[in-house]
Amino acid sequence: MTKILTPIVLFCLFSVVSLSAQTDAGQITGKVTDDKNAPIAFANVLLFNAVDSTLVKAEYTTEEGNYAFRQVPEGRFRIAVSYVGYADASTGELNLRAGAAIQAPAITLASAATELNEVVVAARKPLIEVRPDKTVFNVEGSINAVGNTAFELLRKSPGVVVDNNDNIILQGKNGVNVYIDGRPSPLTSADLAALLKTIQSSEIEAIEIITQPSSKYDAAGNAGIINIRMRHDERLGANAGIELGFADAIFPKYNGSASLNYRDKTLNVFGKYSLATGNNWSFFNLYREQSGQTFDQQSTNQNEFTNHNIRAGADFFIGKHHTVGVLATGFLSDMTWNSRSRTIIADQESGIYQEVLHARSDNDGKRDNLNANINYRFDNTKGIVWNVDADYGVFRIRNEAYQPNLYLHPLENTLLRSAVFATEAPTDIDIATFKIDHERPLLGGQLGVGAKTSMVGTDNIFNFYNVENEEYIIDPERTNQFLYDENINAAYVNYQRQAGKWDFRAACAWSIPIPTAGSPAQALQAMIK
Repeated sequence: MTKILTPIVLFCLFSVVSLSAQTDAGQITGKVTDDKNAPIAFANVLLFNAVDSTLVKAEYTTEEGNYAFRQVPEGRFRIAVSYVGYADASTGELNLRAGAAIQAPAITLASAATELNEVVVAARKPLIEVRPDKTVFNVEGSINAVGNTAFELLRKSPGVVVDNNDNIILQGKNGVNVYIDGRPSPLTSADLAALLKTIQSSEIEAIEIITQPSSKYDAAGNAGIINIRMRHDERLGANAGIELGFADAIFPKYNGSASLNYRDKTLNVFGKYSLATGNNWSFFNLYREQSGQTFDQQSTNQNEFTNHNIRAGADFFIGKHHTVGVLATGFLSDMTWNSRSRTIIADQESGIYQEVLHARSDNDGKRDNLNANINYRFDNTKGIVWNVDADYGVFRIRNEAYQPNLYLHPLENTLLRSAVFATEAPTDIDIATFKIDHERPLLGGQLGVGAKTSMVGTDNIFNFYNVENEEYIIDPERTNQFLYDENINAAYVNYQRQAGKWDFRAACAWSIPIPTAGSPAQALQAMIK
């Protein structure tokens, strides 16, 4: 049964005239050609910091040989280009001023064809692979596999931009879906950023950027998919590792992880625990004019966080082609967030101060996400693959906020009036899914078919309080509860074939009506039966 209580939505409209906080990000563009001045498409283009040679961003050239690095901070850089069959090339040092856009000198790649008396072949993946259906940023075995987090790697990935609020943008669009090992992560942008900051780059094999997802993926978002493929330890026997990290700015941040893995010919057991803790600080200044008044606001924000990430599982190898696995993951986050602001309110025409607003917001948050998975895979190594997954996940989110707003005399020595609020927002979400995917060669291409059913149950409470003389009085007009049960059932068929430079793709997806089985727990029981 679906129950929906319409939530209260508050809209605030401001006429913003100017912001004192402006972006200082710049842009570097350029072009890559061969020695005959023909453009080279899909060449790896890497932007390095000229001071310490660390990788800042990775991109690839378009079919016209052009490339662009966007949202680049002020600094000194150099660009290196590589492509199969050509000798590597690079630019000299480039100086980028804050907010500037510069054109890098054209880069010409010379053919690397030479005569060799003896050939030694060493297999090594390029940093960036451009495939018909996705772009792959290979992390394992590169310099990026050490000292970074998954979130920092996203900043370096081609086509990906992370803004100052930790929102992930793909090719200029919001609404990116992030998958981990092919499984969607239905977290908010803040929770997702916190999770990715606990994953070390050494745990990642590659990042796949899929700008045009096939019908195999869920129809959600509008910017594409980023799939983070985790590294699997292929070494036989028992292996363990410990990693520690430290970063220092206005406040220090710490992270660390411990892992254990055992593998033989029939079994692989693995587990890893990661911890990240620290403080973030930022400021925001805003000036606006509205209804004959000016508002000059200066504010600071600080949050303290502790995040735990747990991943454990086992794979059982049955013969050469069958694998049965179990996986449990957990992300536990505790955070406090505090904001302090001072706003001078004045008459727009005369400039005379009318009052000064001192506003504060103290927030405590707790976000827990636990997931369990059972999976089966068949792969005959000749293109025929079966994948079956059953998942169950729970999200438990708790938010509390206290927000006093004090309006003072322009001399800030007398309280004129106050408005003090408090809120509670507990949210419980349960998700159960079952899916099956199959791929096989067909007529020189690859055929894929699959089906998925999912049950989502949401219980979201929002309690709003007016605080008077330290007494919390609930406001029924601003208090609400949102109950929602969702059942999605879908199937897909897609076909892909490549002929020379042409890539042909056809896809079809449709929904399958299946009666709702009540709660996600009941749905999971029904799936098992």
